[in-house]
Amino acid sequence: MSGTKFLLYHTPADINFLPILKPILAGYRTALRAKSPVAVTEMLMEAKELGVRQVIVSNPAVLKLLRPGLGTQDDFAGSLIKRGEVEFLILNPLEQLVTVNYGKFLFERYLSKFIKPDKWFQQTAFKWELANENSIDELFDLLTLSLYCAVDIETAVEDRRITCVSYTCIYIECGAYQTRTFVIPCDSLYWLSWIAKCNASPTPKIFQNGKYDNAYFFRFGVPTRSWYFDTANLFHSWYSELPKRLDFITLFSVRNSEYWKQEGQTGNLEDYYRYNARDGWATANSFLSLIEEIPDWAIRNYIQEFPLNFPCHQAEMTGIQTNSSVRQRLLLEQEAKLEERRTQLGKMVNSPISRKTLKYTFNPSSPPQVARLMLVLGCGTKKGTGEIQLKKAVFQHPLNAVILDKILEFRKARKLAGTYLVADKFWKDRCYYALNPHGTDTARLASRESQFAGWGDDTTLAGLQIQNIPRDRPDIEVRSMFVSDNGFFFGEADYKQAEARDVAYLSGDKALLDTVESKRDFHAINVERFFGIPYEKVYCDSTGKVLDKLLRDLSKRVNHGSNYNMGWAVLVDTMGLENIYRAQRILKLNPYWGPRKIAEYLLTQYEIAYPDVKGAYYESIKYAVKTTRQLVSPIGWTRYCFGNPDKNRQDLNAYVAHPSQNLNAGTLNIAWMRVFKEVALKEPKDFKLCAQIHDSILFQYRVGRTDLVRRVAECMLFSVRVKDCKGIERDLRVPVDMKAESKVWSEVETFKLD
Repeated sequence: MSGTKFLLYHTPADINFLPILKPILAGYRTALRAKSPVAVTEMLMEAKELGVRQVIVSNPAVLKLLRPGLGTQDDFAGSLIKRGEVEFLILNPLEQLVTVNYGKFLFERYLSKFIKPDKWFQQTAFKWELANENSIDELFDLLTLSLYCAVDIETAVEDRRITCVSYTCIYIECGAYQTRTFVIPCDSLYWLSWIAKCNASPTPKIFQNGKYDNAYFFRFGVPTRSWYFDTANLFHSWYSELPKRLDFITLFSVRNSEYWKQEGQTGNLEDYYRYNARDGWATANSFLSLIEEIPDWAIRNYIQEFPLNFPCHQAEMTGIQTNSSVRQRLLLEQEAKLEERRTQLGKMVNSPISRKTLKYTFNPSSPPQVARLMLVLGCGTKKGTGEIQLKKAVFQHPLNAVILDKILEFRKARKLAGTYLVADKFWKDRCYYALNPHGTDTARLASRESQFAGWGDDTTLAGLQIQNIPRDRPDIEVRSMFVSDNGFFFGEADYKQAEARDVAYLSGDKALLDTVESKRDFHAINVERFFGIPYEKVYCDSTGKVLDKLLRDLSKRVNHGSNYNMGWAVLVDTMGLENIYRAQRILKLNPYWGPRKIAEYLLTQYEIAYPDVKGAYYESIKYAVKTTRQLVSPIGWTRYCFGNPDKNRQDLNAYVAHPSQNLNAGTLNIAWMRVFKEVALKEPKDFKLCAQIHDSILFQYRVGRTDLVRRVAECMLFSVRVKDCKGIERDLRVPVDMKAESKVWSEVETFKLD
């Protein structure tokens, strides 16, 4: 086939998507093969016959021939695998051109490795060596003279120790970047001292998700100096919606790269060290490529995001003390409630009683037993008995709603006990956790278990996701097991109705602006606006007491759901069927309405009360995404958007929620940095920064130092200039609710700042 440029091995399922791929190939003639080859030699011979040196692969059978048993098609997507003079470019299944919102973008990016190879960063050669006593002095001198140094560690899961550290030195030679990587085995105090020396060098350091590496360095007393760059933060600042794994970033930014994450699992020590070296090399080259290509707006994002690593690292390494006796009491109480619920369910389904235990044998956690129950209730079980399937079955009949809703509640309570009350998750009764600046698309900090959490099924020392600890469950108060350190009190500074204020200022809705800026209770005003029930029946201004908690809570849920374009099903899920029907009774709605009709009515009341939010405001967001693919916040954070809000409901929900969430997150992040710099670093003996919790900052201060509580509030109070969707500018200043003066987190009380 004269003039053929590429050879494409695809699957029969890919055929329908070839017309979408054709324009990306820029008119180059491409030979198509839907039949799977049986050997690499067969492909090389066919490429030779066609005069082709570049082969595109979307067929997983071809990948198995090239790299048998070493990763999935998704792992290798973007990889260039060389066989002789032929390059094989691995792609995902072609359906992802339309099923993944950034799919076409990635196909274009990866195919440019063939179509526009000269546009790619000129990567360095991979050269590595294992440090020894004869070479370490020279290697250290090279590190100190380098422009940058990429650092990566490997750790052992069984005892949370550092096994080795790679240092990739970046320098210029003959007018081009060069790298040299060396690995230090961490198997003696001698080598640990060299790791300490390398880490203390003034050379600017580059990490990939460096809080992990630096947590281990901190633990072993070899902290890093001059950590200036992080490829995870850098990539998140550019494309927040894309994965932030090192392998993905490398395949995205380095042309001649191949998925390598399986190389360290052979059991061979040299392979393990080389794997560590390759991680460092990949971090170095990804960084050099990114800083060459990344736009100015992403650099501005990075300048906002990267410094957050330092207060997050300090908070993670500090942790919070827990009271083991309270934790044990909570666990026993929860287990008793679980048994009570299990007994109720056993009666409902007429379960047999065990002669041995004298308890009902029905187990709500057993998929086979729940599957048999669902068949009796007339529900299909082909897709399983998980949460999604049970929630769908709930709406099929009122009897289903009664029984299956209790099973869901049982599972939720069981998961809560297993997640928060297990002793093995804490080290010496102290809770550790991680706070991640690049974990969300909105720039809000994400929470996960600690950096020392085990891998796989090992959850010992995992800690908790500190932001996810439940606050509003009437049956358990997990925060009551968290206690302050000796001589300290807890304080928690919370931005008041932050996201509602953000929506008001961004949308310019006059009624919503009046509501959020009123001196009266926000949610009680909404009860009056949404449901026509007088404010005075819900809240008493003179005493500051809530008179009707159910109505006020209902307006709170409706407000939160409507702010983010929540659908009726999600509102039912978050409120629960019991609360949905309670709302029906309280508001005297049509008794024949089902959950969907009730939820739709509730959500509609917000639209009636605040018409500009889902009107002009939402339209302005959709217009910005369609015309610029960017959403820019008043604090200067820019999000690149791959989705289509006109055609995809999930994309629409994500983008209409983004501006207010990002403004809220950005404001809180500024406050977080200010508290870190102006209080935590200046008062290390009397102040401990703990965590961001949704809209609040949790901290500890020494008993008697209430001046530090006020300083936290001062750091959080500042104005942001906000332009609404109609072009009107206003100064947004979110007030702070302060709670303090308690040694138990759940018992912090209102602290008057005046």
